[in-house]
Amino acid sequence: HARAAALAPDAVDVRERSFTVALARARQFAATGDLIQAQALYLHARDTIRETTAQFGERAAYARAEAAAALGAGDDAGAEAALKRWSALERQALQPHLMLADLYARQGKHAAAVSERVLAGAPERRLRPLR
Repeated sequence: HARAAALAPDAVDVRERSFTVALARARQFAATGDLIQAQALYLHARDTIRETTAQFGERAAYARAEAAAALGAGDDAGAEAALKRWSALERQALQPHLMLADLYARQGKHAAAVSERVLAGAPERRLRPLR
């Protein structure tokens, strides 16, 4: 994918394929326990998504992918920002609210977690990290 990106760096489909492949490879490395390689790929995917968004405009799919990459890289602030953008772009989507609730619960921000669960229509009694 790097060679294709060098040939047509402005093509949106090439950029999308690049960050999709990076996310998939990062998940594979994480599953095998190679967390250093996984984090490097998550960061690469996050940066590529941000460049793609800057060049081609915001899309819900980009915000969703950036949230996944940021979470995988351990970038809680980046994940929170991406999840909020995703939620704003897809107002009916429940997943960004549930993912924000999980993030807030892991950070000990229980009031914010409950608020996101309520927005998603999930009962407060089910509040716990989704790990």
